[in-house]
This record gives sequence, structure tokens and C-alpha cells, in this order.
Amino acid sequence: MREKRSRCIGSRGTPLKAFRCGSKAKWRAKVASKEYGRKMVAYECARCAHWHLCPEDRHTPSWPCERCGKAAYESEKGAERRAAIRWTEGGVTLSVYPCPVGDGYHLTKA
Repeated sequence: MREKRSRCIGSRGTPLKAFRCGSKAKWRAKVASKEYGRKMVAYECARCAHWHLCPEDRHTPSWPCERCGKAAYESEKGAERRAAIRWTEGGVTLSVYPCPVGDGYHLTKA
């Protein structure tokens, strides 16, 4: 199955490549790691249910919180990592807080 463009948008404002099959995405992540000289990982997207690729050092898994709908991170450390990436890339200051009605951690502008 060929990769296709999804409706999900990457950090550069372009559509992400999408894979329907996890094994194909994982294989492509290995190939991309060699091509780019940077470790890549495949992940299943909670928004579109397809698989995308991401540099390992930028990978901060999140999902839409079932209770409040905001992006939720499994750990405080994961949320802090995403906040640090946002600061580095755009100067956006974010704070981490535990979800008051569900599981996980959220980000908010400081």
C-alpha cells in the first residue's frame, strides 16, 4: 500500500504522510532514519487513525482527553518535553497541569 497525504498537519504546516498499516510505517521509519541520519519512529495518530513518522527526539505521544477534549500527555515529563519543544521552536511559554477531570497532563499558556 502506498503512503498518502493525510489531513494531519506537521510542525512546518504541511500535510503529514500517512500509512494505513503499522508495519509499513515502522519499516519506513527505519528507512527514513538512514536517509535523514536521525532516528525516526512510527506512531498511530489519535486524530486520523493512520500512522505517521516523527523524529524520536520530538515524539511526545498525546491523545484527545475523553473528558475535556484537550490534548493529554501520559506523563508530566512528556508534557514538559512538548512544552520545551514549543518554546524552542516558537518562543511559546507553556505550563503543565494535571487534568482535573480525567487522566493525563495538559498544557496551558503561562
